[in-house]
Amino acid sequence: MSVLSNKDLFISAVNLDHTGNYTCYDISRPHVVITRQLIVKVKPVVRTNKVGHILEGASTSLKCHADGVPQPTTEWQVGQYKVPHDTQRYEWSKGNGTLTILSPSGQIDSGDYTCIGKSVTAWSTSTTNLGILPLDLYLQDDDVKSKGTYLVFHESGYTAYEPEHCFTKHSVDKHAADFISNLQEPSNTLDSLCSYEDGCDWGVAINVDNKYVYVSQPSLYRILVINVRDNLRPQHVMPLKHKPTSIAYMKETDELWVLVGNQYQFQTVMILGDASRGPYMPLTSLLPHYSIFDAVEELFVPRLTAFNTTSRYAFSSHFDQHGLSRLDTATMTYNGALDLTEWKCKVLQLHYLAIGGLALAQCEHGNFNLLLDTVINSVVSKFQSGELYVSHNTRYIVAVEKPSTLTVYYLNDNATLVEMYKHVLHMSIGEVRFMNSEEAESYNLAVTSLDGNSLIFFDVKTRKNTVLEGLASGREDNSASDVGAPASNLVVVSGEFGEHILVPCRGSLFIVNKFYRMISCEWSNVNKYQLALWLDI
Repeated sequence: MSVLSNKDLFISAVNLDHTGNYTCYDISRPHVVITRQLIVKVKPVVRTNKVGHILEGASTSLKCHADGVPQPTTEWQVGQYKVPHDTQRYEWSKGNGTLTILSPSGQIDSGDYTCIGKSVTAWSTSTTNLGILPLDLYLQDDDVKSKGTYLVFHESGYTAYEPEHCFTKHSVDKHAADFISNLQEPSNTLDSLCSYEDGCDWGVAINVDNKYVYVSQPSLYRILVINVRDNLRPQHVMPLKHKPTSIAYMKETDELWVLVGNQYQFQTVMILGDASRGPYMPLTSLLPHYSIFDAVEELFVPRLTAFNTTSRYAFSSHFDQHGLSRLDTATMTYNGALDLTEWKCKVLQLHYLAIGGLALAQCEHGNFNLLLDTVINSVVSKFQSGELYVSHNTRYIVAVEKPSTLTVYYLNDNATLVEMYKHVLHMSIGEVRFMNSEEAESYNLAVTSLDGNSLIFFDVKTRKNTVLEGLASGREDNSASDVGAPASNLVVVSGEFGEHILVPCRGSLFIVNKFYRMISCEWSNVNKYQLALWLDI
């Protein structure tokens, strides 16, 4: 943004970050002001689930989710024709874009189904193919297609679990060493997956396009690379001079950002380019801000949103400094600092919002959080205290005030955060996860109890909730933490259209079906699990 010689405000490459109020002041008469509101509209982004082949007569659901500004509506067509409103053959959801085909027939129901997202701005489509097999076709075990995989990292190695049919797909023991031959250069790194004496120590795991998983091993000073498409085998290790403390992925630039520390408590940022092509590019250093001793303490990297947009700016905090430094990811240079001294806020988490260039900073002291404007690099206001959770489209924000209070906010098209309500649950809250609603273009929450024994399904719009109890009853704690409640990096929802939630508790892994609200799988005696992620394979 810039002010032209005629005093006009010029914005190049307008995007959602520029939504907001703009005020012009008369310098000679400060009381004379005029404010104009800019609302940036974007075409819908439409996504559908992959269905594949089903047996004739077995009802199936085609799922569609659309995001945009303004919020689009959805409709379906098969081939070139709109799906007819025939209640004997089809069933529509109340508003979340799901089309259920009742007792499908191969002759008339096979084909391409296209979901159309429409708004006053534009329209977009996404197509999924449905194949219907005759009833007398015998399916071999090898023909049963997996609908996804949970990859769980634990003290003894890592294990892949298939939640649809409740079986273990693959397991790699801590003594495995067959990947070492793939090292590109000599290294003194350990020649096995983990330490023989101490077991595995896992840090952060990142799934890159369902091709590679990059997982840090802090105590071994390295990053392990797992080839997702080669039966989840460990393929490569990336030795580092110092301990990796954090990993983040920038999808727009296909870069892996690694925060690396050392024995002097200084940290710097290393960047791996072309991460989706494998660990074959060299790591490069991002120079510190002011001097070599001005090292990074925490790194906050923006993620791709449901609108297929990413904030231009990353932020970092630095040792012995109060505030955040802004990093322009387009030029890879620092171009501003945000002083938070007067707010006494040490930022623990930074949640980027897709509209208005806003971000929510979660402060360590817990008295309040801060709403930031990343475009002009300033504090907008104080925000609700509590632990913050943000939906995939960043429209819904939940602030959790322990022990039991949820405060729900909605982000409008004009970049205004509106408090919807406060709600008190009848249990102490552990963790919160967003998942797509089955009934509306909205979200549900999966909320675990602090003792790990209960899971609540909470509808954000209606506040209706269902309680699933008994997860931790009668089980000894075998997790890596000191309590039975699930750790924050272990409660995992199975993707945008998935049916499952992984809820580890007291040495067991539970798969909960989020539609039927029941436990569908359980694996017991999992040895000190540490983190988990979802793979669409």
